[in-house]
Amino acid sequence: MTRPSYRECLDAGMSTTATAKARGVKIQSVSSWANRNGVNFRRDYSASAERGAERLRKLHADPDRNPLVLLSPEERAAYDNLKRKRYSRPDAFRAIGRADLAAGD
Repeated sequence: MTRPSYRECLDAGMSTTATAKARGVKIQSVSSWANRNGVNFRRDYSASAERGAERLRKLHADPDRNPLVLLSPEERAAYDNLKRKRYSRPDAFRAIGRADLAAGD
């Protein structure tokens, strides 16, 4: 099996990381070649973005950080309606009968 050239990898839209793996070289070698030849490889942020999205999903589902996850759909609708009327968060919680959630604010 032959290794693809840097140019073939670039033309295929591969990232520097994917090109380095395909060619069996270090990422720095691919970056150096790209700098010498005045080209830019595609940036691959997918792994980092997925880690960040997963972290945010966990934080959003954590009741200690987001008490809104504890509300029933009816309570959430009432809360959203009060917030549109410019109630503060603690006042909206109290108005829907969830003063227990307003205690931390």
